[in-house]
Amino acid sequence: MRDLHDLEVLLASGVPIVVIETHEEGRVIELFRQAVVRASKPFYHWTVTDGLKRLDRGVEPPAALREPTDVLLEIKQAPEPAIYVLSDFHPYLEDPVHVRLLRDIAQNRLLLGHTVVLQKLREFQRLGHVPIFLVGDFTARIGDPSGRKKTRPALSREEVEKNAATYVEQASRVLDVERAEIRWNGEWMDRLGPGDWIRLCSHSTVAR
Repeated sequence: MRDLHDLEVLLASGVPIVVIETHEEGRVIELFRQAVVRASKPFYHWTVTDGLKRLDRGVEPPAALREPTDVLLEIKQAPEPAIYVLSDFHPYLEDPVHVRLLRDIAQNRLLLGHTVVLQKLREFQRLGHVPIFLVGDFTARIGDPSGRKKTRPALSREEVEKNAATYVEQASRVLDVERAEIRWNGEWMDRLGPGDWIRLCSHSTVAR
């Protein structure tokens, strides 16, 4: 089932909040039931009428949490990662306190910007391929001009290496980095002199 596969990819990638709009609530809950078997995480379901209930083992939370604020505080302070499905929560998003709590929850969880790509690389890895994890150290040191409003600031070599260690650590939560190549684009770009850059620029116009 493609829906189940997509849900498993999202859960494995560590995306902190997923919004699902559907009239088939029962089907979504059942998909989560199947997905948590592989995720090996506690699974909770909340409704304003029944409060917060644990569905994977039939274990009730220590307190009957029905108020949206109490539920979000419980999620924020949870000592271990878990999966929470909050049904019909959209009316409560008008409350700025709830918006702030959701933001805190998202920031407290690791979010990889390219987790879906890393998941696909892991699938190739399982098939025997060796993925290449490329760190853009050269572009980071000159200031990446791809920002929407302003050029990204140039970083020192020490700053780049510190950030790169974080990137590799994050990637290791999805990939087996021991069976992957970690490469730096500075390996070849640092060797280019002014003449090389001019020759490269001669192959394209400013308009292009």
